[in-house]
Amino acid sequence: MVNLRRHLILPILDSFTNYLFWKQFFRRFHAAYVDAVSNPFHVPGKRILSKAFGERVSSIVKSFGVTTV
Repeated sequence: MVNLRRHLILPILDSFTNYLFWKQFFRRFHAAYVDAVSNPFHVPGKRILSKAFGERVSSIVKSFGVTTV
């Protein structure tokens, strides 16, 4: 795996609690992503088509109460 030096900047306007919320959210999301791309059948640079990854991300989003459009 290669570090692509990509950064996501999320402005936090509310409070320190809001910062901790998003930090934990992205920590769990990143762990799911690393697990998905560590699959020996995953082709680097291609879309992640794993049903398990999709379900895991949905679970993370629901556990944090984040609504999707």
